[in-house]
Amino acid sequence: MKKITKKQSDSFNKTVTKLILENGFKELTGEIYRYEKDTNFGKVFLSLQSQQGSTVYSIFSRFDDVNKALSIFNCNRFTGKYNFHFFDAQECVGSFEFFLHELEYKLENFGK
Repeated sequence: MKKITKKQSDSFNKTVTKLILENGFKELTGEIYRYEKDTNFGKVFLSLQSQQGSTVYSIFSRFDDVNKALSIFNCNRFTGKYNFHFFDAQECVGSFEFFLHELEYKLENFGK
């Protein structure tokens, strides 16, 4: 597997950060997770790291209220994590976009 270059990492993180902010997440400082969004199912946290030198593109997410999150997502039943790991940047971004759309749909239709 080829390692991800700085240019590829920067491009990926720029694309994902734009999606995160366009979908109403707030930026945090000094936290492990860099973004959060309050929902009727608890807070959703997101984080990106430099992809440079890795062979995998990753986006990390976690629901703080695991029981509520399990009612709408198949996240980790112990930690609330719902992460994205792909060898292809476009596949990772596409899967993450689907997650964001699914999150909004479920909040609109089941979050009340």
